[in-house]
Amino acid sequence: YALRATQSTITRESPGSRGSAGDRRDFDRDRLGETLIVRAGRPGDRMHVSPSGHKKISDLLIDARVPSHCRPSWPVVEANGHVVWVPGVALNEEFAAGEASAARVRMSWRRELV
Repeated sequence: YALRATQSTITRESPGSRGSAGDRRDFDRDRLGETLIVRAGRPGDRMHVSPSGHKKISDLLIDARVPSHCRPSWPVVEANGHVVWVPGVALNEEFAAGEASAARVRMSWRRELV
């Protein structure tokens, strides 16, 4: 299925499929749970980015040089109350698929130019 956000498309793919140019990530299905939410970032949103801690989504977008006019509508993927992916910017490694993952979900993202 595809989830549309302003000027973006996030698609859930089968693990063997080919993605388009953009960002494509594999997630551990068991860690994600049943429901994924794609939304714009909210004030105060944070994401686990390293063993040492969390970082604000707004800071991640700035560090990735996302233009300021794009930041309010930039997609954020949430699972079980945690931000798991900011497409094109950062991945919460706690939810990433690894060698021990029994089932995977592949998501891809591409920005549509308008």
